[in-house]
Amino acid sequence: MAKIRINLLHSLFLFLSDKNKVIQLFLKYNALKFIPVFFILVIIRLVAFQMVLPITDPELTWLLVGERMADGFTLYKEIWTDLEPFSALVYYLIDLMVGKSTKAYFILSLLLVFLQSVVFTRGLNKNKVFKEPSALPAVLYVLFSSLFFDFYTLSPVLLGMTFIIWTFDLICFQSRVATTEDRFFYIGLLTGIASLFYLPLALFLIFALFALGFYSNTNLKQQMVLVLAFFFPYIIVLIYYFWIDNLGNYFEYALYPTLHSATNFLVDFPTIIKILVLPFLLIIAAATAIAVKARYIHYQYIIIKIAGLWLLIGLLSIWLEKAFTPHMFILFVPPMTFFTAHLFLIFSKKRIFSELAFIVMFGGILLISFYSLKKPDNYSKIHLIKSVPKEWAKLNIKNKNVIVLGNNKEYYLNNNIVGPYANWSLSKWQFEDLKKYSSISAIYEVMETSKPDYIVDSDNKMEQISLLIPDLKKQYKRIDSTIIYKRKI
Repeated sequence: MAKIRINLLHSLFLFLSDKNKVIQLFLKYNALKFIPVFFILVIIRLVAFQMVLPITDPELTWLLVGERMADGFTLYKEIWTDLEPFSALVYYLIDLMVGKSTKAYFILSLLLVFLQSVVFTRGLNKNKVFKEPSALPAVLYVLFSSLFFDFYTLSPVLLGMTFIIWTFDLICFQSRVATTEDRFFYIGLLTGIASLFYLPLALFLIFALFALGFYSNTNLKQQMVLVLAFFFPYIIVLIYYFWIDNLGNYFEYALYPTLHSATNFLVDFPTIIKILVLPFLLIIAAATAIAVKARYIHYQYIIIKIAGLWLLIGLLSIWLEKAFTPHMFILFVPPMTFFTAHLFLIFSKKRIFSELAFIVMFGGILLISFYSLKKPDNYSKIHLIKSVPKEWAKLNIKNKNVIVLGNNKEYYLNNNIVGPYANWSLSKWQFEDLKKYSSISAIYEVMETSKPDYIVDSDNKMEQISLLIPDLKKQYKRIDSTIIYKRKI
């Protein structure tokens, strides 16, 4: 494995060194430049794949939700999760096609990142954001999308970012050329769709309104069209859930936790510093270079301000996040790419300096990414799904129907989730007041309907439940002194 990784990296650096001047290779823009960009992306991802990507807590949740939906159960009614509906639909379709597969997430993430890099770069050049067309944003986008191992999976924020990038393109066009209400409709619609993949992206409605209100000739009618278009996909979703008698559950599980729940920090502050220190320094350097050395026209400065607004809205979006994890920083990849591209283009005539700076940045990003893969515990301990617990591995439990009463999702590895408890923080209310007949009745119904082969009692509920539900005590036997209960009949 180590030799494969070394050979892949060697091939990448040979490719770059053959061109001798990396910045000059991507300085000019044409469609053929996307071929080496894709080559670089594939090499980086293959090296990461060879290092064995860890499964994170959110990623396993997405797998479990897709699995339950593929088994025919309804989101929010029979699957208690705060996952957004459009993202859940994607995971459902993936599970239908290839089953519960992290490899599928990895491959689709690679393709989506490449697509985003192409769309973002073409949009910047079409809208004449730079003095001259350049393919440099594409390679920078690929590099920043490889900053941390969390970025390598198909997260809801990555799915939603595809539509926000498209929105940014339309906003840039509107700032350059005044258009009719049609373009405002598309901006609002795309932002609404993005937020149904990842709800904090709803704040980009504010981004669109401020960007167009301050930096474009707009009127109240156009702004209203934008807002109404944003809510149009929500109206469709609400009608659907109302039709299947699931509207209350949608509000309770998908919307309410984001607006009212406290953020669950799955990584600590030093981890965030390790990930963001290099991009932060690059943005500061780019802002300084733009202020001191850039000679842009008025329109290009407007787009720079809009990209800066993206950074501010991105920071606000983080505070709406229910689980604070590294993958949510993907929403900063486009503005980081935007500013860093300006930095290198400003100094492109100083070839030795720009080439050396690019190699240092390239190496720094790979160092952060691959070191985090080599020693993931140094970066994030809480949100990683470790290997199967010892008592679970000793029993060699695989391909069984399992219910976990607690946050220990690792018991679902290589097994099938049954019951609605995909997210324990949204499910434990049913177990908090066992004196209520309604709670006991609901638990019994879940157990009888699901008939799990094993129940993992991580939250110490089974002893009390067994006393209140004698049939359950007859059906399940505790394995030695573990928290595992096996079905007897």
